[in-house]
Amino acid sequence: MADMIKVSLQLSDKSFPEVRYIFNELCRFYKIDVQYVAAGEQADLIIGSHSDAGLQVDEDLIQAISGDPVINTQFIKAGGVLRRQSGEPDYLASAFYVLSCAQELHVKRRDQFGRFPYVGSYQQQLGNHDKNLVADYFRIILEQCPLLAKSSGLSKERSSIFLSHDIDVVYGSIQQDLFSQVKQLNPSGVIKVVQENLVKGPQWLNIQEIIELERVFEFKSTFFWIPVAGKSVLGVANADYRIDNKEIRDSIRLVEDSGWENGLHKSISTLSFEEELALLGDGVIANRYHFLAFDPHVDFLKMEKAGIKFDSSLSFAEVTGFRNGFAAPYQPWIFSERRAVKLVECPMHVMDTTYFNYLKVSGEACYDSVVEFMEANKYNSLISILWHNNFISAYKYKEYKETYLRLLEYLELNSFKAVNPSEIVKGFSFYE
Repeated sequence: MADMIKVSLQLSDKSFPEVRYIFNELCRFYKIDVQYVAAGEQADLIIGSHSDAGLQVDEDLIQAISGDPVINTQFIKAGGVLRRQSGEPDYLASAFYVLSCAQELHVKRRDQFGRFPYVGSYQQQLGNHDKNLVADYFRIILEQCPLLAKSSGLSKERSSIFLSHDIDVVYGSIQQDLFSQVKQLNPSGVIKVVQENLVKGPQWLNIQEIIELERVFEFKSTFFWIPVAGKSVLGVANADYRIDNKEIRDSIRLVEDSGWENGLHKSISTLSFEEELALLGDGVIANRYHFLAFDPHVDFLKMEKAGIKFDSSLSFAEVTGFRNGFAAPYQPWIFSERRAVKLVECPMHVMDTTYFNYLKVSGEACYDSVVEFMEANKYNSLISILWHNNFISAYKYKEYKETYLRLLEYLELNSFKAVNPSEIVKGFSFYE
């Protein structure tokens, strides 16, 4: 293991917490053991605004990220990097801007569901939604600072995957699968759908089938459940099931007994995290917002207060890739309190409905796109993949079920390891 390095942050209050935060994330990613010291003469590395600092940062630029909407325009005009007044790129400031989702502070526009929209974002304007920007910035910083490179304990390791299933609907098969067979003029399919739902129960409550499919490849996943049923205030349906229904509770227990994991799929409602966690049951540490309808600059604090240790809500519904420009778990930054929140964010990168509902492509095209994305991020990353339970069914979404199976085969063949929230949190060192 590389030796610990002593670092002195010679910065004023206007940038000290922010610089320490993003430097901590760099050290976490590169597995650099660091001790902060006050005196420069004791330090192996000085981080400061003066030209003779070992790692230079522009304090005014860091401060502007928190409060100046012009920063978004500057980032886009410069092609995806922030520059100091001298014109030199500041990669530490750029990493802080991207990782903290600072653009969302300054863009007030939201879509009809209250979400920060992909359209108009720097990702859309620069075409870099699929680029691991923060890792690129960190790599350049290490190239410019040999001491950090020498101290890195990061080796070239195959990426891990976080597989998950949002359980939004379980009773839709009898209508949607049936209609799909009627459209295909398939009488035998119509009869099968009716028989299977009446005799075997709701066919989209297919938790056992999903577990068995994944067990073949020695993968485990996480199931996110919505404790609130009915239409939400945004007009989006929450669950089509009641969380206290016996067959739902049996499925939740099946997940636990099988060694897979359950999580909260936070509803679009007035209920608090505490209230929804109480409805779901004990031992849940993970969350994902239903419909990705959340504001990271507000809602991470709610999660922290409720004891949530893991979240996977940060994503654009419209495209595969990065809303925060990073393919690794991290601690989100809270601008209002100038600190890192004490939970792990594992952004979601790949979602079935992105391809089916937004891009409207075939299962074959979906597979090719996901594999291309995985190949671009096959080392030193944690890639999150969401496949809804109804997309692993035999009728309406049959093509996408086959796509999921092909992806599992690809992931196994290429030695990706599946990890779940409890494992990710256990191996995570929180910075205060």
